[in-house]
Amino acid sequence: LEGEPGEELLPEYVAINGEEEVDLLGQGFQNEHPIKVLCECKATIGRSQVKQFMRKLERLEKKEQQPLVKVLFGYRIHPSAQDEATDEVILVASYMR
Repeated sequence: LEGEPGEELLPEYVAINGEEEVDLLGQGFQNEHPIKVLCECKATIGRSQVKQFMRKLERLEKKEQQPLVKVLFGYRIHPSAQDEATDEVILVASYMR
């Protein structure tokens, strides 16, 4: 990721039919190609949080020119979230390494 340590991922507002809040957004490179990392943060991730995140991604992907790395971070992940998440969404919990 690009940016100073501790500032690689920052809160961001993206203009899509008004403003869409993104918890953390950063730019970087993957195999020398530019990418954006988009992360939403929740206390507990369940099925409904994954669905909300996917709807937000649909809106953002229409605007973005670069591929997105999609991360949903939470303190806990309910099993229903695992069932709902696609291969494109990375689920991360605070207890994972």
